[in-house]
Amino acid sequence: MPAQVPHGFPDTLAAWSVDDLLEVYCIAPERYREVIAGLTPEELTQRPEPGEWSVIEVVMHVADAEAVAAHRIRTIWAEPGNTLSPYNEDRWSRELRYNEASLDDLEDALVLFGALRSATTRLFRMATEADWQKACPHPEWGQLTLRNMLDLYTEHGERHIEQILAARHVIGRVLDYQVLITERLY
Repeated sequence: MPAQVPHGFPDTLAAWSVDDLLEVYCIAPERYREVIAGLTPEELTQRPEPGEWSVIEVVMHVADAEAVAAHRIRTIWAEPGNTLSPYNEDRWSRELRYNEASLDDLEDALVLFGALRSATTRLFRMATEADWQKACPHPEWGQLTLRNMLDLYTEHGERHIEQILAARHVIGRVLDYQVLITERLY
């Protein structure tokens, strides 16, 4: 479930180098496959608590959020100064019926997430110091730089892995798995 976003981007991950963040960012698709492995269709759609997202809803959200991220990252890079639009992730989950996704839909979401992360990783690896400082305004976060996007979406991937692990615990399918970034931006 989304948290309330503060105005102004936090510097929580400032101590992390670009290279260290990229290492975590680019392996996220494999990590998602690992944390959902072995879950049945029923377990994938079971909500750990009323009002909380099921595992399949989390994965569908992560794929859609990555599509939004890909657009935001490219906008900041190629058109600095343009305003970035927010979106309502709960509404997307409800309206796009994430919890009704089939196993084929889940696989498509994982493939999409992997392809977007791969393509964006290649872009990030080309970034110069000047590129990392390019920015666009966002109505909730304020000015967002390309580096902020790396922070945000690297942490976002790990945040939702942690959420899946918690859901697995609640449904009795505990998995001993390390979350690589435990600091939270919001």
